[in-house]
Amino acid sequence: MRPALIAAAFGISGMVNMCLQLGWTRALILSLGSSTYAFSVVVGIFILGLSAGSALGAPLAGRLKHPQAALGWTMAAASGLALLTIPAFGVLAPEFAQRLAALEGAMTFPRFLLHGALWAAVLVFPSTVFMGMTFPLVGRLVVRDVEGLGRSVGNAYFANTLGSIAGTLLVGFVILPLTGNLWAPLYIAAGSGLAAALALILLCPSAPRLRIIRAAVAGLL
Repeated sequence: MRPALIAAAFGISGMVNMCLQLGWTRALILSLGSSTYAFSVVVGIFILGLSAGSALGAPLAGRLKHPQAALGWTMAAASGLALLTIPAFGVLAPEFAQRLAALEGAMTFPRFLLHGALWAAVLVFPSTVFMGMTFPLVGRLVVRDVEGLGRSVGNAYFANTLGSIAGTLLVGFVILPLTGNLWAPLYIAAGSGLAAALALILLCPSAPRLRIIRAAVAGLL
């Protein structure tokens, strides 16, 4: 277990999470038509998913034999599910417009927002739950003794916060201006998350099954 590797992975996780949050917000604007409501919906679902994932992951983290591999697979699941939201959000806007037209007279504004929020929750919530599960796993990996508890956890969250800041700047000042593509932040974030997850899995020193995966990847390369 390498503390620097875990901190780097957690930092990349923070960057990925923020890129996804901003990407999902922009995608939801196509359906809700307002950045304020889209941002509020996505942030609410995002925080709910993180808290649910942390609660689910906390009792499991202490019982795992290979927490580094588990962290890698958890990050891979979060990024893989996020990747699946891209075509789903692409279909959501015209589908949402069609449903609104069908409910023309009966659709009130609160119902309109609730309808959009429920669709967004179905798409975004599963990925954010796995994001939340990374927090107790990272805590398990970086804490080695009670005396160093504050320093270890603080350093890990410092890396995650830096990654989140980097993700915000990356989306707003690099990815969108250079590509002009609504979906680019989601593709780049999911790809980065999968790459970091693969690195964690392949660099896990103790899991026997992972030796087979490492050998297979080395053979392909």
